[in-house]
Amino acid sequence: MNNMKPEVKPNVLIVDDAEASLYFLETVLKKLDANLILAQSGLEALSKIEDQEIAIALLDIHMPVMDGVELAEIIQNDKSREKVSIIFITEQTKDELELVKFYESGTVDFILKPFLNNILLNKVKIFLELYRQKQQILENYLELEEIRYEKVLLTQVEKASHIGSWHQMLNTGQTFWSDEMYEILGLDKTVPKDNLLDVLVRAIHPDDKREVKKTLLATLNDDIFRVMDYRIIRTDGSTRWVHAQWGPEYDDSGRLKAQYGFLQDLTEQKINENALKESEKMYRTLLNASPEGIFIMDLKGRITEISDIILEIFGAGDKNEFIGVPFSHFIPSTEVKKMKKILRNAKSEGLIQNIEFILTRKNQSQFICELSITLIQEADGRPDAYMAILRDISQRKKIEQQLNRSERMASLGEMASGMAHEINQPLLSITLGIENLLMKIQQVNAVDESYFHNKSEKIFEDILRVGRIIDHVRTFSQDHDEYISTSFDINESINNAISMISEQFKHHGITLNIQLDKKIHPIIGNTYRFEQVILNLLTNAKDTLEETKKTSKSDLKKTIVIRTYHDDYTNFIEVKDNGNGIKTDVLDRIMLPFYTTKSESKGTGLGLSISFGIIKELKGSIDVESNSLSGTTFRISLPVPEIKDNNKITTTPKDE
Repeated sequence: MNNMKPEVKPNVLIVDDAEASLYFLETVLKKLDANLILAQSGLEALSKIEDQEIAIALLDIHMPVMDGVELAEIIQNDKSREKVSIIFITEQTKDELELVKFYESGTVDFILKPFLNNILLNKVKIFLELYRQKQQILENYLELEEIRYEKVLLTQVEKASHIGSWHQMLNTGQTFWSDEMYEILGLDKTVPKDNLLDVLVRAIHPDDKREVKKTLLATLNDDIFRVMDYRIIRTDGSTRWVHAQWGPEYDDSGRLKAQYGFLQDLTEQKINENALKESEKMYRTLLNASPEGIFIMDLKGRITEISDIILEIFGAGDKNEFIGVPFSHFIPSTEVKKMKKILRNAKSEGLIQNIEFILTRKNQSQFICELSITLIQEADGRPDAYMAILRDISQRKKIEQQLNRSERMASLGEMASGMAHEINQPLLSITLGIENLLMKIQQVNAVDESYFHNKSEKIFEDILRVGRIIDHVRTFSQDHDEYISTSFDINESINNAISMISEQFKHHGITLNIQLDKKIHPIIGNTYRFEQVILNLLTNAKDTLEETKKTSKSDLKKTIVIRTYHDDYTNFIEVKDNGNGIKTDVLDRIMLPFYTTKSESKGTGLGLSISFGIIKELKGSIDVESNSLSGTTFRISLPVPEIKDNNKITTTPKDE
């Protein structure tokens, strides 16, 4: 340490109640390089030296109020300052007992009046020099303590950061190492100190030694600070990676006098870097191996990474067309509000799955996808990003539409005989009415007007009934892929479905027990697709009852109960038959596509699967309860739509 501090003059306190004596002392001692503090009483002296260090005090023994001995004791007992050298001023020599008392108060010497100038001056000079030496010793001690502390601190820092340091004097070749250098190289401190640089060079890995030596020698020829990573071989044979820094040191005249450097063990860092590279490689592999497209977005919805399949899905040629672009850029304006809601829910719930969504390709064509979004979180749980997984389901939707159309046509085929009953009954009524009317005309010259009116009205009612049946069947059989979801009455839709098969069921001896809740809530969706579900459940119940009739007692009263009811949040629709139930091993598979227990002529195995999909589109569910004693119950649960301020009804999706 070489901190040059400005020298502060030491304070010399002079106290004497005699003004002439005080003046004489000041005149003699002002030649000293010291700051003189003069006082004529003890109280004045204490006031003037408050908060000040005193090198030496010259005190007159005999003073009024407070004598020199009392003042000396007060000064020496003051804990805020160091002990003061005290010289008593007296006119006579004291006996030994009094001298003991004086020395106990801190006295180091006496000066007798009258003064001899040289003796006075030299005595004070000696005590001032002793004071200065004491202060210098104290300063040196504090500097040494500071150096020792800094060395301990440096050692701790080097140990914690695995950084060692070295310093080589070029004129002597002497090399100094920090403790951590031994630890890094796996050496003990018995290594000869005059050989440390050679030890450092020998530890370099053979494959790196040539390059390191070349760089080390170059340091002596220029003033460039060198930095490089290389391997070392420790004394135990293990290989470690180190980060080295070294450079030249010059004296005040600009001559090269030494070189110094630092060595950091970064083996763990290298291991972590390699692990990170492997993890990144695996991440990329998994990202691009996924058959679904994957987006990574920040919390503001900007795309930060994509999988390769995204380029194919969107018809793009370069990832740069996506990186940094808001995800909303690929969303039609009609879907933006829905996307914001999905991201909000993903942030609060962590995971949103299988939402049907419309996206826009590069050529501006739109396609349907199935979207799942996961919230990516920091280690402490804070949200960090979103991962969106999308599956292009355009082709699947087309196949579903074709299967749906096939199932609808199959249902119509199965209902063909029922349609004959539905239409034949009113046609027979029309025929009998007309024949009866003609007979009346032949029997009498004129027909009663009221009779004619009643008969013709009945004929027109039956004609309208036939028209309604044909019109509804025609509408039902049409494609409804472009149908815009609207509010519809569940009970009305059920009655429309029943109107197409009621006569057929009568022909088969099946009783329809209809229990419709008049206060059930309307829902949003496609009424014709909902009718398809009801027709499928009724047809399955009819087929079950026919099979049960064949295998059970002949007096079975075949009954199907159709019931609707609701609570505050859900509408319920039940279709229950009193057949012999569904076997337990079959129950878990009945919703699977193409699975059927019917003969090939009676079913495609798609009815319940498609019905399940239709109800799912309505944000609902289908549950089945069945046993051999009470029959089978299919229960549809549909959420009650929310009522908005503008009186439009909307259904809150369960999966958003």
